[in-house]
Amino acid sequence: QEFIPLLEKSGLITPVGKWVLEKSIQACLALQKWAPGLKVNVNISYIQVSKSAVLRDILNIIKKYNVDQNRLVIELTESGFIESNKNFIDFCNGLKKENILLALDDFGTGYSNFHYLYNLKPDYIKIDRTLMKNALSNEYENMLLKHMVDMAHSVGVKICIEGIEEKEELERIMLLKPDYIQGFYYGRPVSLSVFMESYEI
Repeated sequence: QEFIPLLEKSGLITPVGKWVLEKSIQACLALQKWAPGLKVNVNISYIQVSKSAVLRDILNIIKKYNVDQNRLVIELTESGFIESNKNFIDFCNGLKKENILLALDDFGTGYSNFHYLYNLKPDYIKIDRTLMKNALSNEYENMLLKHMVDMAHSVGVKICIEGIEEKEELERIMLLKPDYIQGFYYGRPVSLSVFMESYEI
């Protein structure tokens, strides 16, 4: 919660972001024999979009490693795009032109959510744990989330529900028919080497 804002404030988010992107592509390639259809998601800060040629950096790294563009999913945190402008729309259009997938992270925690769906045209939206937990404890919010899933599917957008930690949460959320599930129920973040060792890759 403190690390990313410090990087953004200091301006180091751009070089660190490029490093993370390159390491993520390397990890994807290292795992492709084990999981041929694997995609890797990489978070991009709104500072990177507004103050650097981040699309060029993405394309250069893809070209360097000769990886299919559709193996990469760029995640943008919705709360950073409240003041969406031409830079962000051009960036998202550039991703579309290059067949790079786009996901809106933490969907439902900011403002003008459906405005983003129209302007940015994401391939995925990710529902954060707070919204998921509220939907499991409140019938009204459960119905809102169900309609959100149905609405997204009606315009060809896939849904990932984040923050699943327990089997009961998984069983109840699956009734809403999301496309993807993410959370500690499946595993906690680990280094690539630990992951590969755990699965004997």
